[in-house]
Amino acid sequence: MLRLGDQIRLHKSDIDRIKQLTGVELKIVCSVEEFNLFIEGQLAHLDEHTPDSRLLRLMLADERLES
Repeated sequence: MLRLGDQIRLHKSDIDRIKQLTGVELKIVCSVEEFNLFIEGQLAHLDEHTPDSRLLRLMLADERLES
């Protein structure tokens, strides 16, 4: 990932990692805020009832970027 201020550009490896975690391919994300909104949206769809989903929630939460 390349970052300049609030603007970001994801490398293919970043996009592939997020797709592997969420099952959704990121199209165009240009800012930290857009990226974090995407992650928050994915977290909202996960339940917390199984160990696998709790682990996935932790992994996705770790992907969030600092503003």
